[in-house]
Amino acid sequence: MRRKSPQLYLICADDHLETAFFCGTSAECARVLHLNNTGVFYSMLSKKQRVWGFFRIEKVRITEP
Repeated sequence: MRRKSPQLYLICADDHLETAFFCGTSAECARVLHLNNTGVFYSMLSKKQRVWGFFRIEKVRITEP
């Protein structure tokens, strides 16, 4: 049986360029954004809100060949 890979998230600019800055797990992204816990991270993700008026967090979908 194959192990499920962890969910990845992308931190990108919230402008027309959508420049990607970081991709990682929720804990890694929370650490990069200097958030105290992943609960705040998931709150930002669920509300699709901008982070500090500049960043956006997106779920990464990986399709297997």
